Amino acid sequence: MSVIKAIWGPASLVGWKKDAFITHDINAGDRALAWCFNAPKGGVINAVGIYIDAITGNPPAYDVGVYDQAAGGEPDTASPAGGSATQSYDFTVTGWHWITLGTPATVNVGDWLAAAVKGNVGTPPDGGNFVKVRKRGFGNVTSPRLMYQQSGYWYKERSYGNIAVRYNDGQVHGVACVNLFATAFDQADTPDELGCKFTLPFDCKCFGASVGFHYEYDGSFEVRLYDAADNVLATTVVSDPDYVRGPGSDGFHGQFFFDSVDLTAGLTYRLTVRSTHATGTIGIAEITFDAEASRDFMPEGARWEHTDRTDLGAWTDDHDKLPYMALWLEDMTIPGGNGNGVVAVVHASVPPGIPVVG
Repeated sequence: MSVIKAIWGPASLVGWKKDAFITHDINAGDRALAWCFNAPKGGVINAVGIYIDAITGNPPAYDVGVYDQAAGGEPDTASPAGGSATQSYDFTVTGWHWITLGTPATVNVGDWLAAAVKGNVGTPPDGGNFVKVRKRGFGNVTSPRLMYQQSGYWYKERSYGNIAVRYNDGQVHGVACVNLFATAFDQADTPDELGCKFTLPFDCKCFGASVGFHYEYDGSFEVRLYDAADNVLATTVVSDPDYVRGPGSDGFHGQFFFDSVDLTAGLTYRLTVRSTHATGTIGIAEITFDAEASRDFMPEGARWEHTDRTDLGAWTDDHDKLPYMALWLEDMTIPGGNGNGVVAVVHASVPPGIPVVG
C-alpha cells in the first residue's frame, strides 16, 4: 500500500498567480529576454515562442535561439545548444509568435538550457525602432526562471514569463500564453457559472477542490462537482466571501472540502464556481493559451479545459482556456501491468499543498 498526498490538476502547480504584466524593451544589441529551464526530455527543439506586446517604428530582425546556460546560470548566447543555430526573425505584428529554428537543437533530458530573444549586435534595434516583449506576469518561482538583459548584464526575475519551446513532436514546455485573466461575474451575468471540464486516468475518491481566484471577490458562491449528466455530486457553499478572502488584491487560492465521492476513469466531470449573489462579483484565474496543445504544460492540462454556462443551461467549452483548478483525491486505483492495479490512499491530515510520498 502506497501513501500519497496529492492535489491533481492544473492548480497543483504551486505558487501560480498573476502579477501585473510587465514588458521589457529590447531597444539595443545588448538587451534580451530569456527563459532558463531544465529540459524535460531528450529530443529536438525546433521552435521558440515569445509574446510581443508592442512594436515601435520599424525594428530590425532579432536573434532567437536555444542556448546553453553559462556557469552563473545566465544564457550563453554565444553557445547555441545541441548543434542549433541562432535564428533571425522580424517581428511585424504583436501577439504570440512561434519562431521556427532553421537549425534545431538536439537536447538530452536534464540539459540546462535557455530560450532567448535578443537584439542583433550587428544590426541593433534602437530607441525609435524596437519591440516590447512581455517579461513578467506569472507567479513567483525559482527554476525554471526568467532572466532579462540590459547594458550587457543579466538579471533574474521571480517569474515564468511568456517564453516557451516546442519539440518536433509538438510538445510545448513553457508558458505559451496569450493572457492570464479573470472575468468578474455575479448571478445576473452571462455566464454565471465557470470552471473546468475534465476526465481522470484512474478511479478514485474526491473529497475537495482547489480554486485560484484572480483577485478579491465580494459575492457569495458555490463550488460544485458535476457528472456528465449534470448531476451535482458535491457542493461547498460559501455564503460569506470573508470566509475565504485573500490578504490583498492580487489573487488567492482557496481550498474547499466536501463528503468524499467516487469518480471513474474516462468519464467526464465538471468542477465549477457558481455565483449565488445578485451583485457581488467573483473571478476565477484563467490562462488563455496560443493553442490547445500548449495547455499540456500545466499539470494534467491535456485533460482539463474551460467550461461555463448561464442559469443552469447548456455548457460552452473552450479548448484554449484553462481555469486554475485542481482536485483533492484519495483511494486512487491506478491500473498495473498485471491488471491488478495499485491503490493509493490520501491522508487528509497532511497540510494542504504539501505533497508527501512515503
